[in-house]
Amino acid sequence: MQKLYRVYLLLGSNIGDKKGIIEKADKLLIDKLLPDYLDVTDLSEAVRTSSILETEPWGIFEKQLGETGNVIPIEKFMNQAFMCLTYKEPQEVLDICLETEKELGRKRKEDRLPQDLNKRKYLSRNIDIDILKIFAESNHGEGNTICAELQINTERLTVPHARLKERPFARKLLKEIL
Repeated sequence: MQKLYRVYLLLGSNIGDKKGIIEKADKLLIDKLLPDYLDVTDLSEAVRTSSILETEPWGIFEKQLGETGNVIPIEKFMNQAFMCLTYKEPQEVLDICLETEKELGRKRKEDRLPQDLNKRKYLSRNIDIDILKIFAESNHGEGNTICAELQINTERLTVPHARLKERPFARKLLKEIL
C-alpha cells in the first residue's frame, strides 16, 4: 500500500506579478502532487492554502544589476503556505517543487550557495518553493488515521525546513493551514 503524505510548502515571490505567480504555482502543484484517484469528500481535505502575506525580504541579498547596469531594488515578498496530500515520496516532492519553479521561470545559481546557511546570500526571484514540513499518514482502520511528522536530513533535503524557526512569517502562514 502506498504511503500518503501531507506536505506543507511555502511559496514566495518578489518579482513581477507576485500574487499571480503564486496562484499559478498553486495550480501546478495541485496537478503534480494531488492524485486523481484520492478519495476525499471535500477538496479542502486534500489541499489548503493560507492567505497571501506581504513580507520584508529575509536574509542577506546579493546586489543584482539590471540590463542598464543599475542596481535593482529588493522588493517585498508575497508569501503563502500550501498543503497538499500526495503519494509522492519526499525526494519526489522536492523534484516537483524545483521543476515547478523552473516551469515558472526561476533561474537558479546553485554554485553560488555556500553549504553554511549563515553565509548564504539570496537573490530576488519570481518564485521560491520551500518544503516546510511533511507528515506521513497511516490508516489504522475504522477511520483511525495517525500522522507522524518526518525528520529528513540528506544532502538534498532537510525537513522540517532548516530556517523555519527563524521565519515568523512562515510559521504564521503555516499555522493558518495546520
